[in-house]
Amino acid sequence: MVSCAKCGADLGGHENSDQISVEVIGDEHTYAYWFCTSCDVYTRKIFIDRFLGLEYTLGPTWIKRQECDKLVEMIRRCPDPGSKRCKCETHRQFPI
Repeated sequence: MVSCAKCGADLGGHENSDQISVEVIGDEHTYAYWFCTSCDVYTRKIFIDRFLGLEYTLGPTWIKRQECDKLVEMIRRCPDPGSKRCKCETHRQFPI
């Protein structure tokens, strides 16, 4: 379960998030975003699976809705957001 990084509300598990995996110099970075209806912000966690090393997580951090709505919209347009090797427009343009 994930809690909102701003107000602490329960946001559920990964099934309630929008996620995209991207490749960064051989490592897999998965960006996960949960929307909090209580305080109108997104909570983001970044899961990093290092090619040569340990896995770790950055966050949670909260992001203003107006800054994150476009990212979530991009993720939802991707045909395979869980694949770091996807070559769609979203993956090519996703800001790392």
